[in-house]
Amino acid sequence: MATRVVGMRRQTKQRGATLIEILVSLAIVTIGLLGLFATLSSVSYGSSTSSRLQQAQLRAQTIMEALRTAPEATLQCLQTNYGSWGTCETSCVTAQNADMGGFGPSNLQACIFTVDRMSLLPSPRAGATTTQDQTRDRQGLRYQIIFDNRQTQARDSFVRRTGLNNRVYEIQITVGWNDDGSDTINLNQAGIHTVTLRSGVFR
Repeated sequence: MATRVVGMRRQTKQRGATLIEILVSLAIVTIGLLGLFATLSSVSYGSSTSSRLQQAQLRAQTIMEALRTAPEATLQCLQTNYGSWGTCETSCVTAQNADMGGFGPSNLQACIFTVDRMSLLPSPRAGATTTQDQTRDRQGLRYQIIFDNRQTQARDSFVRRTGLNNRVYEIQITVGWNDDGSDTINLNQAGIHTVTLRSGVFR
């Protein structure tokens, strides 16, 4: 007796994605994109902060080099006129002019003890027709020398005599900026950043 095997066809049901599945997928993609944007924002902020730290350090180094090569009379002036170093810039220029027979300092970086005097130093072109000096960076942010008025703080600028027989001038320069771009810097408020350099000059 012959046996017949009848093949059975499988029927599979095909269905579309439900609305809930689509919403869940969209939520996952959105969360991923938000994480990506947050990462990009953090990288951008870090890059901006790094650039500003570098700009502040360059200005602090410029002032420090000027102080290290300044005459002793100028260092004494800076020590006496704490917080008002512009006066000492003028006397330094006068002394250097006298030393050079009235032809003035050959080095533009001589006698720069304030950010204001950095207007003498050229910087890269900021636009098609404008050349900025170094009082501000390319974003227009202004940097300031910080005077804390206590001369004991880590964030302060000063010149003072120390060491055996007071023959060493201790020098500290702090340059800072405000995140909001304002020219006024108050160390007690948020958003203030500083760079401090310290050195000594033996005379």
